[in-house]
Amino acid sequence: MSDSMDMGDAAVQAMLEADKQEALARIYGDPKPPPPAGRVEYRTREVYGKVLAYPVNQAAKIFAGLTGTTTLTKTTLDAATALGFAVVEICDPREVSA
Repeated sequence: MSDSMDMGDAAVQAMLEADKQEALARIYGDPKPPPPAGRVEYRTREVYGKVLAYPVNQAAKIFAGLTGTTTLTKTTLDAATALGFAVVEICDPREVSA
């Protein structure tokens, strides 16, 4: 992952728009929450007995990059939710046994 973000990227623009809407709501006292900003998708994996959340889509990778980690922490996922993102765990398909 590169050290800089592409400001033209749709996920980055969505994050900026959500921040702007939240700031305007605070300034003008708008009681309506901002519209959903998008989805943060992650996949969990157990590594040395710890369950870690790995980013799947671009928005999740941006959040991980902002925090300087390769995984998403509970705090980061909570922040994404607070910003209006839908936080979704992606499960690997498994074959059903008979």
